[in-house]
Amino acid sequence: MELNTFTLGKEKSPFAPTFEFTVGITDISDELDILDIREKLLIKEKEIINLYPGTHDGGTNLGMDSVTSRFPHYILWQYEEFDKIKYLIKEYHNEYCEQLNIKYDRLYSQAWFNVMRLGEKIVKHQHDTSRYSYLSAHLTISAEETNTYYYEPFTNRQWVEKNKAGKLTIFPSWVTHETDRVEKEQERITVAIDLLNHTCFMEDIYDDKKYRWIEIT
Repeated sequence: MELNTFTLGKEKSPFAPTFEFTVGITDISDELDILDIREKLLIKEKEIINLYPGTHDGGTNLGMDSVTSRFPHYILWQYEEFDKIKYLIKEYHNEYCEQLNIKYDRLYSQAWFNVMRLGEKIVKHQHDTSRYSYLSAHLTISAEETNTYYYEPFTNRQWVEKNKAGKLTIFPSWVTHETDRVEKEQERITVAIDLLNHTCFMEDIYDDKKYRWIEIT
């Protein structure tokens, strides 16, 4: 896994803003049948849209007709055909933490997926800015000439990541990010993941929301 660390640089004032965060990127296309996952997600998109109402699109601006807006009603890990992704997420979460010399314990996750078509884009948003904010990730399943953009706090400087099928990106959940607009007919499909350690899960997730999270063992 390649790590990219972003900092504001050495402050010149004792009151100047500071930050440091690290984005981890790895290609897991050799460990998954990406084309098979793509087809299964497109089938699952229709099932989920028919089964659940659009409730909240997570600030993405994809709207209430999107499969993204159904994320409060299910967890992708409930479908066994995506088990391999789930276990790879834990493997690379552990590697990410080990490279940063960060201790980790029991890991919990929720996951959903996004399907974007011609003219659609995900606008700037964050997953969690609370004191329990941990890590998020996205796995690109299908993309053609699209990018994801991450933004530094305070400076709003942009870091561009080219999307590629099989690319897994792990980043702190508070980091602002967005995509560009899909300009071709091919769908842009991504799996989106939130992660929490045991303390954050137990203290921050209300009992009536725990159904959307599972412990990855």
